[in-house]
Amino acid sequence: MYGQNYDFSRPFFEQWKELQERVPLLALVNDNGVGSVNCEYTQNVTFAKNCYMGSMSWKNEDCMYYYHVAGPSTREVVDSNDMVISGKSNHMELKYPYGERTEERFRVRG
Repeated sequence: MYGQNYDFSRPFFEQWKELQERVPLLALVNDNGVGSVNCEYTQNVTFAKNCYMGSMSWKNEDCMYYYHVAGPSTREVVDSNDMVISGKSNHMELKYPYGERTEERFRVRG
């Protein structure tokens, strides 16, 4: 469908660029996550339940608007970034790369 013949009289990378510009790229895939249930508009999510608009997480439940929130007992997390819970000690490590934290909106059950 997008194949083209190679022209030996033209530079390779010039033709490669033309091919890349013609072929559509894959957008984010909403596959409902590996082992996840009811997780719409999530990306790179594993073993989650009832999550919405999140990315890069695992073992979450009832979370929304988050990025990189993970741990065996993360529940009811809203509007968070880089929150990781260790599975052995149930210890939470919070990171605030964009300045001071203004409000903590999470609860850990363990």
